[in-house]
Amino acid sequence: MKIPKYWAQGESVGPSPLGDLGEKMRCWGWSDVSVEEATRMGTKRALEVKKRLADHGELDRYDYGVNPLREQCLQDWRELGETKGVIITRNKQGVEVLNTDRVVFVDVDYRQLHIASSLLDTLIGIFARKPQEPARELFERDAIAKLKTVLGNRPSAGVRIYRTAGGLRYLFLNLELDPAGDEVAGLMHHLGADPLYMKLCEKQACYRARLTPKPWRCGVDRLPFNYPTKNDDEQGLRESWIVEYKKTSRAYASCELVDCWGNEQTDDLTERVIDFHDEKSGATSGRPLA
Repeated sequence: MKIPKYWAQGESVGPSPLGDLGEKMRCWGWSDVSVEEATRMGTKRALEVKKRLADHGELDRYDYGVNPLREQCLQDWRELGETKGVIITRNKQGVEVLNTDRVVFVDVDYRQLHIASSLLDTLIGIFARKPQEPARELFERDAIAKLKTVLGNRPSAGVRIYRTAGGLRYLFLNLELDPAGDEVAGLMHHLGADPLYMKLCEKQACYRARLTPKPWRCGVDRLPFNYPTKNDDEQGLRESWIVEYKKTSRAYASCELVDCWGNEQTDDLTERVIDFHDEKSGATSGRPLA
């Protein structure tokens, strides 16, 4: 998994093709070892950017989709002796996220999947003069039909189905697949997964599941400063926001358990992931989704 523990900015000072504006070039660096190593990496990257400017006069997108996400690590289960990764982070929105290369999570976005199928069914319904299902019900029916096909081809697997505010989430049991591999890419494509989620899984080498509600769905303002902050004042405002967000978001859930299918036998680590995910997300709480 590409989830580093430490982040810091490195700086390259000196003449630049950008003139005075480019004398101080700053880039983020990251490390699993220390802030100092992250700073050295940031400095190295700043030098590389400056050299590219000198050689080509412009920057290409050589970092796109390659750099890890700059998120605060809240828990790292690998420190508890696990051989594969489970890391809890706080993303740039302030939401807590479960990252794992051990358990397959697939998010299917309501807007992504229902458009083509609902358009066809709507046209059929118009001409047949039949009442139409609500769009959300239609989406879930079509999505679950795709899921049944997948499980039919994998009789040893099981799945937990969750409803989110924006679609469905599948937590697969007894199914170990490389998050950056072709097999899981084919599985996600067949299920109608969000293309951005698919790309993120591939580039970050992990699956992701949002554990806490999205702030704007709870009436909470945007997180004021990203991680890491520049000074104590920014850090204080960020921590105050987190306290308010935690307090307000307790009234909501990020997903709700809908059903379980197939083989539910699994190993201890997956059971721990399920218990943690369901408790943190409020999957069986009955609270409104956000």
